[in-house]
Amino acid sequence: MENNNHNIIAQGTDAWGLLSAHRSAVMGFAILCVVFNHCTVDVFFPPLAFLKDVYLPADVFVFLSGIGVWESLSRHSTAAYMCNRLRKILPAWWIYALVYAVLGRLQMGIRYSVPELLGFFTFTGYWMNMPWQGNWYAYAIMLFYLLGPVVYSLVRESRRPMVTAAVLTGLAFLISLSFLHREQLEAMARLPVFLLGMFFCAFLKGRGLSKKGLLLTGAAYLAGVFCMFLAWRMPFEASRETGVCWYPCFLAAPGACLLLAAAFEWLKKRAAWLCAAFRVLGESSFEILLAADYIMLWTYERSDRGLLSVLIAAGCIFTGLVFHRVVLLIRKGVTPA
Repeated sequence: MENNNHNIIAQGTDAWGLLSAHRSAVMGFAILCVVFNHCTVDVFFPPLAFLKDVYLPADVFVFLSGIGVWESLSRHSTAAYMCNRLRKILPAWWIYALVYAVLGRLQMGIRYSVPELLGFFTFTGYWMNMPWQGNWYAYAIMLFYLLGPVVYSLVRESRRPMVTAAVLTGLAFLISLSFLHREQLEAMARLPVFLLGMFFCAFLKGRGLSKKGLLLTGAAYLAGVFCMFLAWRMPFEASRETGVCWYPCFLAAPGACLLLAAAFEWLKKRAAWLCAAFRVLGESSFEILLAADYIMLWTYERSDRGLLSVLIAAGCIFTGLVFHRVVLLIRKGVTPA
């Protein structure tokens, strides 16, 4: 899809087209931020420390996933949609779970019961507070994938789709509040962001984002960043238990995605190689996340919070890129829906 290079962020901007064109590159930038967040290196420069500690990059992924889910459901049957989603996530997740179960026991003494292993492999263990169940993001995104067709049908068949979308988003917030002071709040606080991504695609695809819409998106982004800064100043546990470190990302995620997409639109004729590098990272982002999750857990006590920590982070990215290539080879043996 072509974009006007001289009018990247202006009245009438095809926001959906901009994000669609640079989705992988935006995800590539976000996964670097996630790895930086998980890295144990000490950061003393306050703006960089704030960037390291905020959770917005995860919400960028969730928001873009919502866009992808709506787009997929608009082109495929529910059965084909689910087959495509499972084909995308299961090979990487099952390899990751197997590594956790086998190497985790050898390297870190982690022992699983049969129910715990089943919880890990079936995306249910995290929701039941089972130990050593891997990264929360996969559990959240799998749940959101399952909810996607229900949300899609409700909005598409509604006589007042925008009202229905608003009600569903409000309901998502209420549902997430029932997880206050629980570990699973980290995942459920992202449900409204996922729905926002779906509705962004539903109502903006093929339409220009007006000047008023751009101003509203920008104001929401700034308000979200300001609220994240306030949460960053709070005690760590208090901000997590109440979700105040996550909920502001609902405001900031659309603006962050749009700004990053605009940056890559600007870069594509000035540094095409850099855009390509970020696209490669974005296409491997799920595998990089899983590789970093295990490697950084295993090396946590060995890291020096300095150069070694940076090298470990780089190793996580490289391992994730290789992991992605392995997953692609496995997918070739699975007939697509």
